[in-house]
Amino acid sequence: MSFLSALRKTKVERSFFLDRSDAAVSFIEGGLPQGEQVNKTIISLPYAWQEEGKIKKEHQAILKKICHDLQLTPIGFIVSIEAIVHSLQEKEGAPVNAVFVEVSKDKVFVYLVRNGKILEAKSSTVKTNDVVIGVEQLLSEAEHFDVLPARIILLDHENADSVAQEFLSHNWKKGLSFLHLPQVIVLEKGFENEAIINGVASQMGFEVASSVQNNLVSDENEDVPPVKTATPEEFGFVREADVAVENIQEEEKEIQADEKKHTKVIIKEGEREFEDLSDDQPKVAINTDEKQGGSSLAGVLGLLNFSKLGMMVPSILKKMGAKTIGVIILIVFILIAFLYLYYTSITSAEVVVFADKKSFERSEDIVFSQDDPTSAKDGIFHVDAINITVDGQEKKSTSGKKETGEKAKGEIVVYNKTDKPKTFPKGTVATSSNNLDYLTLDEIKIASTSSFSTTFSNAKTKLEASEFGKEYNLPSGTNFTVDNQSSGNYFAKNDSAFSGGIKTEIRVVSVKDMDSLEATIEKNLEKRAREKLNEQIDDQTEVIPQKLSVKFVEKKFNKKEGDEVKEIVLSASLDFKFGTYKNSELEAIVDELSSDDVPDEYQLNDEKSDIKITNIEVDKQGKVSGVLKINAIYMPQIEGMNLNDKLVGKSTAEAIKTLKEIKGVSDVTIVFKRKYPILPELLPFNKKNITIIIKSDG
Repeated sequence: MSFLSALRKTKVERSFFLDRSDAAVSFIEGGLPQGEQVNKTIISLPYAWQEEGKIKKEHQAILKKICHDLQLTPIGFIVSIEAIVHSLQEKEGAPVNAVFVEVSKDKVFVYLVRNGKILEAKSSTVKTNDVVIGVEQLLSEAEHFDVLPARIILLDHENADSVAQEFLSHNWKKGLSFLHLPQVIVLEKGFENEAIINGVASQMGFEVASSVQNNLVSDENEDVPPVKTATPEEFGFVREADVAVENIQEEEKEIQADEKKHTKVIIKEGEREFEDLSDDQPKVAINTDEKQGGSSLAGVLGLLNFSKLGMMVPSILKKMGAKTIGVIILIVFILIAFLYLYYTSITSAEVVVFADKKSFERSEDIVFSQDDPTSAKDGIFHVDAINITVDGQEKKSTSGKKETGEKAKGEIVVYNKTDKPKTFPKGTVATSSNNLDYLTLDEIKIASTSSFSTTFSNAKTKLEASEFGKEYNLPSGTNFTVDNQSSGNYFAKNDSAFSGGIKTEIRVVSVKDMDSLEATIEKNLEKRAREKLNEQIDDQTEVIPQKLSVKFVEKKFNKKEGDEVKEIVLSASLDFKFGTYKNSELEAIVDELSSDDVPDEYQLNDEKSDIKITNIEVDKQGKVSGVLKINAIYMPQIEGMNLNDKLVGKSTAEAIKTLKEIKGVSDVTIVFKRKYPILPELLPFNKKNITIIIKSDG
């Protein structure tokens, strides 16, 4: 592409930058003594406009035209994002590892920084409400980072706070290799301008006024990111010539050392304005700061010394009338009152403290003792025994069964087939041919039967069935065996049917019913006993889950075993023995066991820890033992430090520094609510408006 075609392509951009730059220079020169002009400039460039320390050719035409038309001589350039990184590094006193994010209406820029060096710079076109998604996509394309920095720094813009909230609530893709949930901060307003001022001044040997240098590190012995200087050829600038066709000419000669210059500095976005009235320090810097594809060439930065400003105040006051001074005082009073109201009642801050946690897991056999102190070494856990006696009554339906009714009766004839007499005592069993047993009601005597007799000797006797039931009502002519004797010797037969046998089943009290009722009343009265126990102990006392012992002081059933009844009632009084211990005793034994694994600066977090006593057993000698299962979480001793009091009125940087000085604190994020963009980011003066949230990294 020819140079002329490049000019035509960038005509609209050139017009925009030229108008903005002309307005900026005119504003500066309006504050200079009559006849004085701005004729040198240092240009602040976006990262994308340079490559390997030189301005890209496609952007040189725009800068040439601006400097030619405004009669400015470029003496160098500085890359804004590099100045920001270095200034932040000086401020924090440590190499910066972070993801810097720059947002505009339709683009987002991501700079990945490790140890203060920009290793990757990426950009993407995004919609206003898709900034986080766009950043996530760009981070997933990172090539030089196995582990991404767990810190996201947003360059200040009008929606920075809302974007920060979106980052904090975003669920990052699993593929992104953050070490932990990234911290998200927004650079304070004016930081970018101050960073560029500091970078330019350090390289050119100028002194930065303290009011401009607010919150910047000024250690002269530390390295500063260099202001990139170049020859006019490298810039592609031509002074007082047609930049489209003229070759680059020599730079203008250096301004004579005795030439006096006056310069006025405007901090970008109108936040602050300073004027240097000294006659011996010619300093001017114009900031061309691109914001996501658009330029703000008119961002003017100054490097000034205000030592003479104080000398002018008395003369200025003399020129003012009393009425004017009164109005000024009233305005100042209203401003102070508003600021007080704003920082005490309007704004609030949520401070998220990320703390390292230490885990400790262990199972330990212990013996409960009422006499010995707690000792992890000896496996002893001290408990106090408390006896609780409660009375109660329980009832249940009986489940026992009992048969009743009438037994069948009849008469049989017993025959003796032997040649010897036979006597059967009362109660002899006679068994029918269908295997039903009957008992004789009288003694039976039967004479012998001679060998030549044609009939057998016999005797009659009455029988009664051995059990209830109508099945014992036998018909006549049924054969019987007597006393298990062989039917070849003795047998019996009934001449008439048996009758009267009936059977009925009733519910009675069983041993099982009585045992079950005892277990039920013990269980229910234990609940009442524990309720009474909880009323007697304080919040620092815990109860061992299993009771140590229980016994019946009194026990009375309304019926005895075998009684016919549908419901049984038990009235009883039971004495329960419970083991209690102080939380301090439990923490003491856990701390003793974990002393070699957990630093002294950490304390047990009760809410996140799971410490319990299980497998409680009582042997025959009354010795109580169990297993102490520990899954303890230790965190830095932050709770109870009254952090709200320590953070009241501090700036964001001071607050983060204060919190990071606490051992175990790995990161801090501060999010302001109801914040006015133009006011400094100070934590509320009212500690109630500061919310501390403690999160663990693991």
